[in-house]
Amino acid sequence: MNTLFGYCFYIMGLMIAGSAEYSESILKKDIVWDDYGRGFAEKRISFPNKHLLLTIEVTSKGNGTMQIGDDFLTVYDVHNDGLLYEDELLQLVFYAVGESLFLVVDGHLLFTDEKTDDVAGRQYIGAIYQIKESKAEYLFGNHSFLLYSLPRK
Repeated sequence: MNTLFGYCFYIMGLMIAGSAEYSESILKKDIVWDDYGRGFAEKRISFPNKHLLLTIEVTSKGNGTMQIGDDFLTVYDVHNDGLLYEDELLQLVFYAVGESLFLVVDGHLLFTDEKTDDVAGRQYIGAIYQIKESKAEYLFGNHSFLLYSLPRK
C-alpha cells in the first residue's frame, strides 16, 4: 500500500464496514462470458431500504465498466495497454449504513511493458463512493474509477 493513503483508506473502510448493517460484493464469478470473449454481469443489490440494479460489461479487448444509474466506473481491465488491474476485477463491496449506501472499490494497478507483458510497477488504488439517487458520488480515494456519466434529462 502507498503508506499514508493506504492507512487512511484502510481506516475509512473499516469505519464503514464496522458500521454496516449489510454488505454485498460483486465477484469475478458473477461475470458470464459469451463465445466472442465478452462478459456481462447483472446483479440486484437489495438492502432493507434500497434496491440497486448493477451491470458490468466487459469488451472482447478486456476492458470493463460497471453501471450504477447514469455513472460508469472502470472496474475490469486485462487489456494490456501499459496498465491493467491485478486479479482482473477490482474488489467491489457495497455497504448499507443507516439510510446511506456506500461502495468501496480497491485493488492494484499494474504498470506493464506492452511488448513483453512484464510488470514494471504496482500501485494500490482505491475509492469510496456514496450511492445517492442512482449516482456514485466520489468521497475519498487516490483514484477515481469514474469513466463517464450520462447527461441528466
